[in-house]
Amino acid sequence: MSRPSSRAEIVAAAEQLFVERGHAATLEQIAAAAGISKGGLLYHFGAKEDLRAAVCREVVDRLWNVVHQLVGPNDEEGALLSAYVRALTGDSAVAARIFAPSALAPLFNETPAAIEVLREDADRWRRAFHNDRIALGRSLVIRHSAEGAATAAAEGYIDARELHLIRQELLTMIKRSTLAQ
Repeated sequence: MSRPSSRAEIVAAAEQLFVERGHAATLEQIAAAAGISKGGLLYHFGAKEDLRAAVCREVVDRLWNVVHQLVGPNDEEGALLSAYVRALTGDSAVAARIFAPSALAPLFNETPAAIEVLREDADRWRRAFHNDRIALGRSLVIRHSAEGAATAAAEGYIDARELHLIRQELLTMIKRSTLAQ
């Protein structure tokens, strides 16, 4: 294998192995998948926990970027929330993969540095949705409904037609929220 050109390639290899193997993924396996020695991996990431936090940061930033790419050029009320719903309910394979069941969430939730990344990300989303100018309660219901729908679709509990119906209802709720203000 060729030598990785960046930490990003190491993080990508780690993410894939964490998804596939969870706790069982070893630094040796991650290094091999990235095409470097374990020592080379440890040069970039001092411990497995540091690598978990880096993977966590990559995942949350990926979702952030995907959603923001779907926001239209105007600054309409609810534009971010609409993009979030669209990303999670069919417009983004990246978002669907993030919400699919995997071993990542348990790994993140037991790694202190990754927990801090998740807290920072939650605060970033709170600020962004606050600026979207939709009432907090309504925004929370819509956001978490979209997340639940994305997870249910990934687990096979709802089919594509049902996901589409949920999407349309959530987008209608956003539109009605902006008209009512």
